[in-house]
Parts: sequence; structure tokens; C-alpha cells
Amino acid sequence: MAARNSDFFSDSPNYREGGATEFTAPNPVYSTAKEMNIDESSQLNFFNVTWSFNVSKSSSHFVRVHFCDIISVSLNVIIFDIYIYNKFSARINPYDMGLLAVPFYYDFVVDSDESGIMNISIVPRLDSPNQIAFLNGLEIMELIKKSDFVSWPKKPESNRTSLFAIVGSIGGGSFVIILVAIVLLSLKRRKAKVGQSSSWPLSGPFYAKSSSQNRMSEKTSNMLPSNLNLSLRLSYHEMEQSTKNFDSNLVIGEGGFEKVYQGIFRDMKVVVKRSEPGHGQCLLEFQTEIVVLSQIRHCHLVSLIGYCDEIFEMILVYEYIKQGTLRDHLYYSTTDHDKSYSACSELSWKQRLEICVGAAKGLNYLHTGAAGGIIHRDVKSTNILLDEQFVAKVTEFGLSKLGIPDVEHSVDVKSVINSNKREEVNLAEWGMHWLRKGQLDNIIDPVLVDTINPNSFRKFAETTEKCLRVYGSERPIMRDVLWDLEYALQLQLTPINRGPLEDSITNASLEFSMPILHRLPSNSSPAVNEDNTTPSI
Repeated sequence: MAARNSDFFSDSPNYREGGATEFTAPNPVYSTAKEMNIDESSQLNFFNVTWSFNVSKSSSHFVRVHFCDIISVSLNVIIFDIYIYNKFSARINPYDMGLLAVPFYYDFVVDSDESGIMNISIVPRLDSPNQIAFLNGLEIMELIKKSDFVSWPKKPESNRTSLFAIVGSIGGGSFVIILVAIVLLSLKRRKAKVGQSSSWPLSGPFYAKSSSQNRMSEKTSNMLPSNLNLSLRLSYHEMEQSTKNFDSNLVIGEGGFEKVYQGIFRDMKVVVKRSEPGHGQCLLEFQTEIVVLSQIRHCHLVSLIGYCDEIFEMILVYEYIKQGTLRDHLYYSTTDHDKSYSACSELSWKQRLEICVGAAKGLNYLHTGAAGGIIHRDVKSTNILLDEQFVAKVTEFGLSKLGIPDVEHSVDVKSVINSNKREEVNLAEWGMHWLRKGQLDNIIDPVLVDTINPNSFRKFAETTEKCLRVYGSERPIMRDVLWDLEYALQLQLTPINRGPLEDSITNASLEFSMPILHRLPSNSSPAVNEDNTTPSI
């Protein structure tokens, strides 16, 4: 597909502290862009734009890619991937920067192959609201090694960390927003879709091999940094044995860049996640998953058994969790919509609260544990697993961020429902829409009708409202979210004496201002500063 010049951006770019500056590239670089020339009549549903550059053969090159979203009219409508040699992919989301027209860039160090051609592509993501991609500028420089020491280019050190965290779901606020979507399901259910795997933009230079097969070695690829836990490293031969040479009959899940297998490893049932040939899994995400999971152990967090990076593979091995994802127990597993609900969605309100509490305990451990503060940033129903006792275990740590987050970080709500009505597009906003009307019961899963203690439901709604507040400083920390959820669970277990004519939860008003509960722990707890051990959001 061809690219076209975007309209010239007449205003000055919005330079942000810690990001690109007017000295990084001239203003015209960030005021102009190449974007996909979309043919509305085309029936193709997958396309890309690829540039080919003449480079020295079998040499190391420093590649800097410049972006500035001057074509969007609102935030979070364009998300795309960039590929170098069809091997290394970075997820580009201008929303990470918090504003439109904010210049930013990514650096790579790439080995060219024997062709003397370097291909760089931009590809829209399937989860992007607008199927378009753009590129503002590109620099390619050959690295000449005259000695054993090479001074690698570096990105500016950063407050950019806080900018990238904007995209993530963090702290108590984002956790309960996602739980609104997974606990208070809409009457309009959607059919399950194969989800696309998450990816994390590669910030800073890293050493990358090209995709040429003749350069691969049967030896360890040495792609991983030295601080990873080498005691967890497994051989590729063990992975083949565990999955019967990656038998397709053992596939239990599939994402945009990976397949998930069920296997047997050392007489133990395991889950093996392998990046697909030709696509690859984001290297930094792969590394982050290993770094995080090698530091933590908790009954509500999935355990990493090991990893394999031989022959340029990126394979992760986890403990097997019998009941699958929480999403599997909330949405239809069949296309037969004549049924009022799927049999596998019959989780009681008590079970759902227990799952919420378990996941909150795992996240609270991440925020406050010995590892020094870890923000998950990708909490959703597909990333919460359930064991045979329906105990929640949080998984997928590739997008995690180490360190205490800024209290003003925004919330990225990932859960949407299948609806054309504007107020129903985002479940969290849709829930608040009915909450303001005093009719939050309109989004209760039909399975739960007449089974919820009204006090428990009010407490859950109250907690949700606090977690959805605009300013991060007004939202509760995860510790208080956990307290509130445990309180809601206790209220559900408390018998309620109801008169013969008293309304049930389905027809009682849920006006949020009603003073039902005596203690509001999230509000009454003392404020926690960023310097405290418990991260505030």
C-alpha cells in the first residue's frame, strides 16, 4: 500500500519534558508525516506500508524512528506496530504521551542481513479504532567498530517513564474499572474473540539480530540481559518434549503473535507460551515477564516455571491453571443466543467478589511487596486465571512497570461491549451513566438477579465510583480497594431480613448518595504520599 503526505501541521509541536525536543529533530520533521493512503473501496482487511533502504551488508546500524500524532482529532484512536526486518515489533500508541501532537521517538540497534536492504514497515493493529498508521521521520546510521568499545546512542533519561505509564491500567482505580466490566456484565453479551497479545513500546536501544535464517545458531541466542534469572532457563529440546514437538492438538489459546500449549514438563502439567515463527514476541515484554515473575511468589499470582531463548525462540512456561480465564466464565461460549445465558457464566455474586478480592490481594502484593513496587498495567478478565477452587491468579506481566507511579496517572479502560449506542461503548462509563440515574441494576448479569445483598452491591458501587474519579489523587490505593471488596463480601454473607413486600435488588433504587454504610475506609484512611512504601495512584 502507498503512503501519502499528511496535511501540514501549522502549530508548534507540544514538546514534553523528558521526551523529544526541538534539538532532537527540526520542527518540520514533527510537523509533517507520511500516512497510509487508505482506499475506502478496497476489500483488504490487512495492509501495511514498507520502506526499503540500502545499507551495508552484515553491519550494525542505529535506527531512530520519529513520531508525532498530527493527524488525529482525538486521543487513543490510532494504534499501530512498527517492524524492522519483519522481526522486531514495537507497539506505537500516541495516547501514551497524554496529548496530541507530542513528539517522541524510539531507538533500535539492528544487524543488517546479507541483502544490503533494510525494510521498515508500519502496520495498523486490529484493536485500533482507526485502521491507519503514520511515520514522521527516520534516521539510519551505521555503527563503525574501531575497537572493542562502542559508545551506543542513548535516549534522554527520563521523566518519560511517567508518560509511558499513562497507557497502563494502574493501582486500585484501574483494577476496579476492569472489574466493573467483568462482574457487572451487560444484558447484551458479546461473543468471545481471539484476543491480540499485548506489546510494550521498546524504549531505548537494544541489540537486535536480523531475521535471516542462515544467521541463527543452535546455541543460546544471548538475547537476554545478564540480570535475568538463569536458573529458570530451559532448553528448546525440553520444550519440544513437553509439547510433543508443539503439537497443534495441544493448542489451548492463540493471540496475535503467540500460541499457548498445554504440556507435561517433568511430570507436571504446564502451560507453554511460544511466539509464532515470523512474528516474534516483543523482546522487552518477554524480558519484563521473566524479571517480574522471578522476583515474586504469591498465591494469587501465576508462577513462572521457566523460559527458553534458544534458536531465537521466546518461550515462557507457567503453572497450569485448571479453570482457565475469568472471561471464559463470564461470556457466551456458544453462538446459541436463544439461551438466556451460558452455563459457564453461572458464577454467583459471592464467587465474583471472592475472585475480585483474590485478584486485589495479588495486585496489592505487587504494589507493596519486597520487589519494590510493580504496577501490572494490563488488568482484564483474560489476565485473571481461576484454579479448580475458583481462586484468582493474576497473569501476563509483560506490560508491568517497576517503581511507584505518579498519582496523576490516567486510567486505560480496556473492556468494551458490543453496542452501537454511545453510552454503552465503555462499560465503566456506561455503569456510571446508570449510577447517576440511580439505576445501576440495569447492567447486572441476569444470572445474579435476586441473589445480591443490596448492601453488598451498594458497597461495590461506592468503591467503583471512587476508583473512577478523574484525578488520581482522589482514587483509593489498592490496599483500600482490597478492604472495600472484603467488606462487600462480608455484607453479601450477612443475612438480610426483608419484609414480604420489600423491593429486591432489581427494582430498588441504587441512588449512590444513600448513607447505607457506616465506614468508608478509602476516604477515612490517611493520604499516602509518593514517598511512602504503598504506591498511591
